[in-house]
Amino acid sequence: MINFKFYSFYVALEDALSAVADEVYKDLEDDYEEILGEYRDFERNFQDRLYEKWKGPLDKVELLIHLSQELGSGLLRKYQNKGEFSHINVKGYLALGQKV
Repeated sequence: MINFKFYSFYVALEDALSAVADEVYKDLEDDYEEILGEYRDFERNFQDRLYEKWKGPLDKVELLIHLSQELGSGLLRKYQNKGEFSHINVKGYLALGQKV
């Protein structure tokens, strides 16, 4: 047996939520460029402040990464045809973005 009071409350609630959702969507649709712009500005400013604080160590880590990639690429090119690195999965290495 259906409880009609509960059912009518459910229908009214569903209609109200649908109206609110439509209004929120319309507001977001109208203002999305401004909202995204504010979010992107906030994120960019945060990254800039973070980088300024940690510039020295971050630059050293980034340099270490690039040097390691260059060294690894050079060693792979040098030894891959000599069979000394035959245990290395060259295709897997290439999938990581390295050029051989």
